[in-house]
Order: sequence, then structure tokens, then C-alpha cells
Amino acid sequence: MTGTCVRTADLHPPSFSAKVMKKTSPIGMGFRLFWIILAGFSVSQILGTVHVLLSNRAIFQAMTDLLGRGLLTVPNALVLPSLRELRPALLGGLFFTLTLGAGLTALTLLLVQAIRSLPGISRSFLFGFILLFMAFCLILVNKNGFNPVGSSYFIVLPPLAAELARRFLPGKDMGVSPRSIAVPTLFFLFSLPFLAQATGPDFFHQVRDRGLLSHPWGLAVNDFYYRYTLYAAEAVKSLQQKLIRTYRIEGSMDGDKAAVLKRALNREDLFAVTSWAADLVLEENGDALSLGTPGGPALQADFPMILYGAPGIIEKFSSYTDRWDFFRKGTFHAMILFYPAALFFFIYTLISRCLSSRAGPRRGPLFASGLSFLLLVGGAFLLSPGRDIPALRPDLPAMLRSNTPGEQSRALRTIYLHGPDVASFPRYEDLADSSSLPVRYWFTRCLEKSRAERATALLLHLLEDGRITVATTAIEALAGRGDRRVIPEIRKRLIRSEDWYVQWYAYRALRKLGWCQTG
Repeated sequence: MTGTCVRTADLHPPSFSAKVMKKTSPIGMGFRLFWIILAGFSVSQILGTVHVLLSNRAIFQAMTDLLGRGLLTVPNALVLPSLRELRPALLGGLFFTLTLGAGLTALTLLLVQAIRSLPGISRSFLFGFILLFMAFCLILVNKNGFNPVGSSYFIVLPPLAAELARRFLPGKDMGVSPRSIAVPTLFFLFSLPFLAQATGPDFFHQVRDRGLLSHPWGLAVNDFYYRYTLYAAEAVKSLQQKLIRTYRIEGSMDGDKAAVLKRALNREDLFAVTSWAADLVLEENGDALSLGTPGGPALQADFPMILYGAPGIIEKFSSYTDRWDFFRKGTFHAMILFYPAALFFFIYTLISRCLSSRAGPRRGPLFASGLSFLLLVGGAFLLSPGRDIPALRPDLPAMLRSNTPGEQSRALRTIYLHGPDVASFPRYEDLADSSSLPVRYWFTRCLEKSRAERATALLLHLLEDGRITVATTAIEALAGRGDRRVIPEIRKRLIRSEDWYVQWYAYRALRKLGWCQTG
């Protein structure tokens, strides 16, 4: 009788996805990764849209209540109807898709691939680890109170990305080793201090001031940011971060005491509403006041303490009830880490494919990671908009008279950085009507430092600029000059503006100049 040798692999034929991966080229695998990330983006977009839509409706209810009692609101009556529309929620939710959604999806893929590269890892162990990761995130999201909307991102995205990675990305059996995951990851982490030094703390402002404002596509990005990101930002703010806050008194309170309390809270931009979903719920408890949210009490304070120490009490209450702290931090870190990481690993993949046949499996990841590090960090230093600081030069008057927007904006930036008063140059007023946005923007920044009496009138003129960037910069400049005579004009701009960001800057400027509303 002739024996037959049966291999173990023949008893367990590879799955369909494994067969497909073996036949997939590196380019095809890149497309596979793209579709996985796109799936994460799509689900995140749905979550983000619902998130912003719920926030918009809460803001609409609160601001409509205050507006009906004659108070100034941000957003104002012209913008409030947009809070009930789908488009702002959809585009506002895009911010969370491109930040937290992208970062959470990418982090899950990295963790899954790192675990799958280890020997003897079962499917149950992989998903057990993902569940632990989800539990850790959910504890932090809900540490200051149950946050179902914030939790939804961490409940849905990690298991989705993990399952797609398990099905469609190569594991240890396809040549992925712990070294090929760990080495580039460590190199990328090592690049972060250098990237921080290259970009600087004001990197985003530098990109806007010296990049976006000078190109048509940049202006489109800049306008989109100013028009829709506040819808997302307002959805994750703590009480302390909100511009206008609401409170409600639970139960009965003596009329005189309620009036005194009202004046103290109004000075902190806290206004009474009848809505159940007020930011702050107050309830008299003997000689003390209980401060809480619609979900329950958070802390107690003596009545005199609230009257004379309201800012400190509100800050403490805000920290106790801030359900979005971890979510905001996760969104910020995802925004600054995901795109450099994606670029780094894209470069690493291209280089490692080129070196795979020459460097071998041990030296290949090291060489590819090192070259990727040099390209990423070197490119950051070369392209950083903050590297080029103009020197003071004698031909500034000629540059301002050149009628060339590029020359004029460079001259104004030099004046702003080095301190000559822009009003000392001939016919400087003409720059306020320049057709160039960068020229008007830098001229507005220069006017804040000017000692000329004419500067205030020019800033009031620029306050009506059709570009949000110029108008908000003019508002900041007027507030920085500290002239309270401009309060009525800023107030008018707040009421008739159709841009939420302009209103937001105007209200802050009014408060900085000492204005306060009561109601």
C-alpha cells in the first residue's frame, strides 16, 4: 500500500482574501489601503454630520431664546437659520472626518498591522486588543459625564478599520515582519521634534498669511475654513470656551437674590433661558448654590463666592463638566500627526519597494526609514513659511509705490515685523483700497501698531471689507488699540454681518473694550 503525504496547508486552504492579496501588486495594495481609509472617512463623515447637526440645533434653541429678549447673539439673526440646514452640518462634520476620523482609522491600522506581524496571533486576540483600546478611549471620553456622541466615534471606527485591515492587508504570512512596522514607526516618532522646530508654534498662521492668501486655491481653502469650521468647533467647546453661555434657575429663588445673581452672571456672558438644556443649572440649597448640568449637580458654592468670584467658579465648574476634553485633544493631535505620518509612510513604502531586492529584509526597513526621515524633515525645513524673515531695507517707500501686489505685501510685512510706522510713508491710505487681499491684510496688521489718528478711521473702513480675513483682522486691531469710541461701529458690524466668524471676533472685541450686555 502506497502512503500519501498530506501537507497541513492542504487541509486549511487559504481564504479568498489571502489569495487575492498574493496576486495583488504593490500599486494594487496601495489602492486597497486607500479604500480602507476611505471607508473610515465615510463612516466618520456620517458621525460628524449627526454630531454637528445636534449641536447646531441646541445652539439655535438657546440663541433664539436670547434673541427674542433683545440680546446680541453669536451667531446673529442672519446666521441662525443656517443652524437648521444640512449643508453646514455636513461641511462642519468634514472637519472631524479629516482630523479625528482620519487619525483614529490610521492608528487602528497601525496597531492591527503591528499585532498581525507577530507570530502566533489569533483573530480573537487581535479583536480582544482592539476592545481594550476602545475601552481605554471610552473611559477618557466619558470621564466627566456620559458622552454618547463623542463615544460613537470610538465605538464604530476602530472595529471597522481592524476588520478591513485583517481581511485586505497583508500580515505575517505575506511577508510583514515586526521590524518592517517598528523601525519606520520609531523613525517617524523621532522626526516629530524636528518637525515641530521646523514649523514653529504659529505654523498654521504662517501658512495662511504667506501661502493661502496669495493663491486662488488658497483663498478658496481659507474661505471654506472661516465659513464652516465654527460649526464643528462649537460642537466640542467647554463652558469656559463658549462665547455666550446660558443658565437656568431650578426651583424658586428670592427675587432680589435672583436679580443680584443675574447681574453677576451677565458680566460673565451667562444669560438666563427657560430651556431645559441650559449650559448651567443653578439650584438654591440653603445658604449655598448647587451648580450643575441638565444631567445632575457638579459642585456647590456659597452665594457670596459666586457674586464676587464668578470667573473662578465658572472655570472650576467648566473643568468638572467638560465632556469634550479628550475628544478635542484627540482631534488636535490627529490633525497635526496624521498627514505628516501618511506622507512619511508613503515615502517609506516607495523607497522600501526600490530597496527590497538590494538591501534585504533586515537592512531594508532601516535604510528606507532613514531616507524617509531625511526627506520629511529636510522638506519641512526647506518649505516652512516661517524660515524667510525679511530684513529691514531702505527701498520700502519705492516698494509701496510700485503698484505690484507682491512687492507691496512684502514691504508691509517688513514694516509689521520691524516696526516703522506705516503712516510715515507717503500716500499710505491708498493701500486700504488695494485690489490685493494680501496687501489689505498686511496693511491692516500694520495699522494696529500705528500711532496716527487716521489709523482708526482706516480700520473702520477695513471693518467692512468683503474678505473675512481682513474684516476679522481689522476687528482685532481696533480692540488692540483700545479706543472705546469704536464700540458702536463694531456692534453694528456684529448685527449686520452674515459671517459667523466676523460676529465671533466682533463680540470678543467688544468685551475686550469693556462693553457688557445685560438681559
